[in-house]
Amino acid sequence: MRTKPERVWGRKWEGAVITQELYDAEADNRKFIPVVFSSEDLSRIPIVLRGVTHYQVDTERGYKDLYRHLTNQPRVRKPDLGTPHSMPPMERKQDFYKPWNVPHPRNPFFTGRKEILMQLQAALTSGGTAALAQPQAISGLGGIGKTQTAVEYAYRHQDEYQAVLWVRADAREALVSGFVALADLLNLPEKDSQDQNLAIAAAKRWLDTNHHWLLVLDNADNPRLVDDFLPLTPRGHILLTSRAQVFDNLGITKPIELDDMTLDEAVEFLLRRTGRDEVDEAETEGAKQLAEELGYLPLALEQAGAYITKNRSSFRDYLASYRRRGLELLQRARAVTGKYPESLATTWSLNFEQVAQTSTAAADLLQFSAFLNPDKIPLELIGLGAEELGPALSTALANFEGDPLVLDEVLEPLTQYSLIRRDLESRAYDIHRLVQAVLVEGLDEVVRRQWAERTVRAVGRAFPNVDFEAWPLCERLLQHAQACFHRVEQWGLEFVEAGGLLNGAGLYLSERARYSEAEPLYQRALVIAEKALGPDHPDVATLLENYATLLRRVKRPAEAVRMESRAKTIRAKHSR
Repeated sequence: MRTKPERVWGRKWEGAVITQELYDAEADNRKFIPVVFSSEDLSRIPIVLRGVTHYQVDTERGYKDLYRHLTNQPRVRKPDLGTPHSMPPMERKQDFYKPWNVPHPRNPFFTGRKEILMQLQAALTSGGTAALAQPQAISGLGGIGKTQTAVEYAYRHQDEYQAVLWVRADAREALVSGFVALADLLNLPEKDSQDQNLAIAAAKRWLDTNHHWLLVLDNADNPRLVDDFLPLTPRGHILLTSRAQVFDNLGITKPIELDDMTLDEAVEFLLRRTGRDEVDEAETEGAKQLAEELGYLPLALEQAGAYITKNRSSFRDYLASYRRRGLELLQRARAVTGKYPESLATTWSLNFEQVAQTSTAAADLLQFSAFLNPDKIPLELIGLGAEELGPALSTALANFEGDPLVLDEVLEPLTQYSLIRRDLESRAYDIHRLVQAVLVEGLDEVVRRQWAERTVRAVGRAFPNVDFEAWPLCERLLQHAQACFHRVEQWGLEFVEAGGLLNGAGLYLSERARYSEAEPLYQRALVIAEKALGPDHPDVATLLENYATLLRRVKRPAEAVRMESRAKTIRAKHSR
């Protein structure tokens, strides 16, 4: 630097001047070059320049480097820059804080559902990461494991999301509280607003503007309630759990329907739940039979597992007692894992009440279904037997033959809560056997007997005359006729129509060479006919003849002769 010759201030002053110059230039040093004449002078370089390259001119290398620097002749020239590679933009991640409010711990006994979880992941990610999210729904009966499946999905895929959010959706009040809580969880400015609508709007706006989040709306049994809470252009994944089966308002045409566990899954769950890694063949068989008795329903399996674990019972002993005591035993233990808020008996009670408030005919149809075989209940059975099922159903289905949609309208409240599962292709529906048990258990003795009678009369009215052309309908109604046989035995029903149904079902079974199944129906039908019509009635003779035909086919001719002889005697009396 230049100073007047007559004014020499020393290196401290020079250092101060240099420091100021660098400060004013915002540390952009384009002016000062440290030059020394020997290595002993290095300490004389001002502190602020010691980090800058210096030149020692008493060496040939140092002199040349200084000259090159001053004349812009570097020893090595930088190569020209090549074409830069295109790099994708990196999204901002907040690994230090991931919003998460799933209210359930991961269930250590969660079993199976592999295909469902894969199907769910495929459905949620089908549009790709850049596409706007399409809501998805897990649908099914209460206690089937919808919430637990959603919990498992959240834990398995939490690393794929920047936020995992959970809101109860069983009532509007729960949705309001849930979205206000989201505003607080996400630390939005509106979180403390006295006007809750502002907090809800802020949470929805966050969902509109942020990516890679999962929002679970749990127990959204009335899908229309969530309309006002969904973002307009969601950029994450929305998952509902619901007993409903129709989600047209949300654009969900194919909800993921959750069915009962498979046999293998149910047995695996029972073994894991009770901590029994190794059991003998008899206990394994007991677990299989218990799973079947409980209809492979996760909530029922959990309640049974909780009891067995607490009391150190065997599967075989529990099974024997369950067959004797039924729901009363199942209710002895509440669900422990999975955080089920209710026991099995109360899980469906609110839905039963809601159906009754919506439609008396639907409530009566539900009661009727409880007394049939739980599988493949044909729609024509209801239409043909409606007149026997009380005034509400007979009135609602009076025009069934000409207007078949009236039956769909009666069934709709039952499908709304997944209390039945319809099969459109076979024109039939199923009801879970434990739903049947809870329904029957909730009736007093008089009403139970009334519905047992109505069921037998309705199936009897629907069961056709047994000829070859009617075999397909006979086959569809057969298992329900056999269920009626058990109702007849259970309640001691002895009216004429009961005997007629058992005779018809027995005749069809005999024609199909299912003799061992047909014989007890013939026996009971004969007892009923003799009591209701008298021992010498022509219908008794018909029953005797049918029974004799069966006996000859199973090689019991002596018994057949006695039946035929008695039938001839009755016929002779009426021919006079």
